[in-house]
Amino acid sequence: MNDMKTKAFLLLLCIITSMGLYAQKRIAGRIISKTYNAVTLSDISSGTPIDTLYSFRIPGALPSGICWDGTYLWHNDSSKYIYKLNTLGEILDSIDNPDVDNQFRGGGMTCDGTNIWLVGEQSAKLFKIDNKGTILKTFDLPSGKDFDPNGFGIAWDGNNLWHSQYLPPVIYKINPSDGSVISSFVPNDTIMGIEWINNKLYGISVTDDIYDSKLVEIDTITGEFNDSVEWNIAYPLDLCFDNNYIWNVSGPTDFLGYHIGGKNKIYKVETDLIKTSVDDNIHTFDEVKVYPNPFKTTITVESAHLGEVYIINSIGQTIYTSNLHNMVETIDLSLLNSGLYFLRTNNITLKVLKIK
Repeated sequence: MNDMKTKAFLLLLCIITSMGLYAQKRIAGRIISKTYNAVTLSDISSGTPIDTLYSFRIPGALPSGICWDGTYLWHNDSSKYIYKLNTLGEILDSIDNPDVDNQFRGGGMTCDGTNIWLVGEQSAKLFKIDNKGTILKTFDLPSGKDFDPNGFGIAWDGNNLWHSQYLPPVIYKINPSDGSVISSFVPNDTIMGIEWINNKLYGISVTDDIYDSKLVEIDTITGEFNDSVEWNIAYPLDLCFDNNYIWNVSGPTDFLGYHIGGKNKIYKVETDLIKTSVDDNIHTFDEVKVYPNPFKTTITVESAHLGEVYIINSIGQTIYTSNLHNMVETIDLSLLNSGLYFLRTNNITLKVLKIK
């Protein structure tokens, strides 16, 4: 009898597991699936050039874009929603996807520190939205073609946007004020997702073989690949960087009846090709204290030594410089956008977070 109960329990457990461990929850006025215990060990074979720390299932189907706002991940798919996720894959919120013409999947996403930029792959539109889903701007993308719109990736360099077209391969530099093309170049190979990291442009180079991809560092003048690493994630699409790790979307297992072979997952990846935004080792020392952290308008720095203080953004650009004239100094940073920054003084670097 006990054996029968044990078998019944194991059968029930298998059924629950096969359902993807999802539960229903009302978020932002809608009933959507919230992932529970979705974190899994990597299904990438050991010994590969990248270290996939873990992965989790996407909340919907036909995944597309992903971006990092300094605290959370945002992800879009074939549904009419964009999901706000924590780094364990739990859905925290959802907003309307402005790409109403999306019938299959969307495109890449990026965050400029405050707002989200979303590529409509099929509509050939670029949308700027806030974290409530309000459309702030809409532009026509240069990758729009009469026979097949095919622009996918989008990245923010701190001042301008960069957009990748995969057929034929072209990467455009775009003015975020009016959507005009500032410049363009032809990369060595087809590029899907792109991201600016440490003042360098990186992208996922793909071929017809969905298992034969590379993460590449791209020269924005010549289009040459300065460096690369094998990317053993099936059907890799969009990517983003959280100042320490890369997050990459693996495409669908099936696309309108075509057997693609993706994993319908989001992967957290560590690779030697990418270094941290400022220093490999970031510590808090007794000699320097920063508060409040997170901050809204001003931040106070206590330092045992006087000297210059720098504020550096998430892509490694120094955006503020001042001198510490006192052991305790308050700095007004109210003009900065919300997001993660680095404060450096006297060879010490600390992470600071600006919130609204």
